[in-house]
Amino acid sequence: SELTPGELIARLVGAFLASNLSLIVLGYAITLANGLSGAFLSMGAQAIDPGVVAEVIAGYVVAQLVPFNLFPALVALAAVVLALCVVVIYIVRIAITIVLIAAAPLALMFHALPATDGLARLWWRGI
Repeated sequence: SELTPGELIARLVGAFLASNLSLIVLGYAITLANGLSGAFLSMGAQAIDPGVVAEVIAGYVVAQLVPFNLFPALVALAAVVLALCVVVIYIVRIAITIVLIAAAPLALMFHALPATDGLARLWWRGI
């Protein structure tokens, strides 16, 4: 379908605004996400300290390796493997977020034309 000049101008203005305001909006979104995660993890006297958690897990793993009971050792090994998986997933999510933020102005300018609007929508789904 063909665009009228009014529709094209509206799409161009919308794409221009989305491209130029994307970094500001993403900055606020990241601040909000950091605030929410900080609120969930710091609950007064019951604050979760990553160093303490790592020491407790390491102590549990070492304590279970001394006796020859296989089940607790396997549970401890599974806890360590899952913790490493969480770390890898966290690093990958951060890397993908950095790439999406860097590509935001370019990706959002694709809202200007109907033929390239799908690329901009793909960026929104990625964020």
